[in-house]
Amino acid sequence: MNHTPQQYCLGFLFDPHAQHVVLIEKLKPAWMAGKWNGVGGKLERGESPLQAMQREFKEEAGLDIPGWRPFCDLTGDWGVCYCFHDFVLYRTLLKVQTMESEKVRLHCVDRLPKEIVPNLRWLIPMALSFSEGVNPAKFVVQEKYD
Repeated sequence: MNHTPQQYCLGFLFDPHAQHVVLIEKLKPAWMAGKWNGVGGKLERGESPLQAMQREFKEEAGLDIPGWRPFCDLTGDWGVCYCFHDFVLYRTLLKVQTMESEKVRLHCVDRLPKEIVPNLRWLIPMALSFSEGVNPAKFVVQEKYD
């Protein structure tokens, strides 16, 4: 039987000076509940990672962001997560709002909340280190998430 791994997208939206980032307080899965993460979710059938990122951000944070750029693909036995970043004007970030049950908030990059998904400690700096035109990196995640 051919098993297709689960596919996810994850996005970090920053202001042009990289001082603020949009994060979402996760309710599920259980291992992520109560922790802040980038905005994202599962890809739907026939959807590209970019289309999923645009859809998820609009559904969860209320903004249509067309310029998402890939910077990393995380892979593991749980599937693959396509990571994106973009920069918008600070006044645009202020329009972010909670659209569903999970809270969406703007956070200072240099004062991230204590309760975050652990890999954000290196994913956010990585997202900030890539400039336009740089090919996305490929990383294999050795962690297992239940």
